[in-house]
Amino acid sequence: MAYALSQMERLVRRGEVDAMDYALTFDRVRVNKHQPQRYGSQAYCVDGHLALEPIENEKKADTLRAEIGWSKTLMETKGDLEIGKSCVQ
Repeated sequence: MAYALSQMERLVRRGEVDAMDYALTFDRVRVNKHQPQRYGSQAYCVDGHLALEPIENEKKADTLRAEIGWSKTLMETKGDLEIGKSCVQ
């Protein structure tokens, strides 16, 4: 996945890779390395409820998304992921 991400990085800015695909891959690589995600696309089950994995700077997430061409906001993603919904650990 890290190799794919390295190839995607230069292509996303040229519009040759979907911004959401890039963000999902970027965040997955970071979360797998136990680092905070950047775009807020990854969730996990904690204390029986869905929560976002830690984000390096939640206030900047929408700006960073826009910079790569991902128009969906963090709030919209939270709704799509059903953050807060019950889950089984």
